[in-house]
Amino acid sequence: VGELVEDLFETMHATGSDFTNTFRLLQSVDLTPDGYDLETVVATMLTNCLSREESRAMIKTKYSKADAQALYKIVQQFQREDGEGLSGGFNPLAMYGINPGAVVRDYELHLRLGQLEKMGDTEFTEQQATKWREWIAKYQATVTKDSEQFSGDDYWSTRHSLQESVNPVVIPRNHVLQRAIDSAEQGDYSITRRLLEVFESPFTTPRERWIPGRNTRDKAACVVT
Repeated sequence: VGELVEDLFETMHATGSDFTNTFRLLQSVDLTPDGYDLETVVATMLTNCLSREESRAMIKTKYSKADAQALYKIVQQFQREDGEGLSGGFNPLAMYGINPGAVVRDYELHLRLGQLEKMGDTEFTEQQATKWREWIAKYQATVTKDSEQFSGDDYWSTRHSLQESVNPVVIPRNHVLQRAIDSAEQGDYSITRRLLEVFESPFTTPRERWIPGRNTRDKAACVVT
């Protein structure tokens, strides 16, 4: 199970999946022997992934591509054979306040940006789908095994009820909280009061969704699903 969870986090990171929405979506898909369809589940999970353009926009670097490449060559020259730190602790970039770790990070990010620029949207989405197919297949096998070993009356209902009890419907998205702050600074505390009411019951779907004018990454604003 531990490996399955680690693989899930790696898949979420690789596909740019929202943390909370991932668990709500996994709760909603049909994994029963009679209803399970791998491609249907994959399609559901892809609705929560970053697009290629969104992935590019999320990558922020400190150094330009040319600077990162030049600095990376310097770091390589003094890299220890085991790849851990710089040889003899010597850091020729220290006098300029340059962190070798930051250089390596930016170098790898520019490589990723280059890959995204060359890749089409279809190829990008298929890579995400492949990641989810691999994980979902293992997840469904684990769930099926659990159901076979379950000693209670109804495994699937029990499982769903447990998920409902731990996966919140609402979470405090930053832009929603900022709206409350902005309104409160103008003397209007109505949003603040309503948010307090909503967050007292985070597993209950509220009547509003708070999504006017939000971009695609705020798919559900305060409400997660």
